[in-house]
Amino acid sequence: MSLVSFYFGRSVARAIEGKEWGEAAVRSISERAYRDVCRTMHGVGAWEGNRQAKKDVAALLKRFVDGLSEVKSQDDFDLRHEQWCESVISIFTDASSGVVCHYGQVQKWINMALKYFAVLDHPQVRKAYSYLHVPLDRDVLQQAKDFSKVSVPEGVWSKMSKSEYDRVQLAIRDAVSSESREDRKSPKDWKCPMDWEVHAWMQA
Repeated sequence: MSLVSFYFGRSVARAIEGKEWGEAAVRSISERAYRDVCRTMHGVGAWEGNRQAKKDVAALLKRFVDGLSEVKSQDDFDLRHEQWCESVISIFTDASSGVVCHYGQVQKWINMALKYFAVLDHPQVRKAYSYLHVPLDRDVLQQAKDFSKVSVPEGVWSKMSKSEYDRVQLAIRDAVSSESREDRKSPKDWKCPMDWEVHAWMQA
């Protein structure tokens, strides 16, 4: 548990021990996931509203995760995921911020947060694990291209559009679920996209 405290903070360690994922613990996960994308979020540090914006994102994340218990299908999850991403883009493209926020950035934020929740065995995320999206960045996009033969975006991952993002996620999903791929390694181990992501991340 000391390693969890070191990496995510004491609030997360307490949440695991007590099975109570309160606002502080979710905010810690959100902040940790933000570190995976912050180097691309130009201008956020200089924006006086950035702290409140991050709090608002954490609140959205908590509502999203709490609502996963109601998700019954991939389409339902995908819609909620899209709504979360669009809401975060709106927060950071506030007229006073001067920040330009892209779909590629916010997908990495929520997808990494959900990956951390999954690793920590969050109950709602565990139930929705098969619906989770793969966090996309340069390395994973290259792995996705090799695996699914999808045409990946030519520009940097952080500026990826929603349509480009959807195309890659669907290609990964289809490739993982296909039983006709003769070159697939350990197909029984890849029951969903995030199972494949573990393999892809280690190969990157």
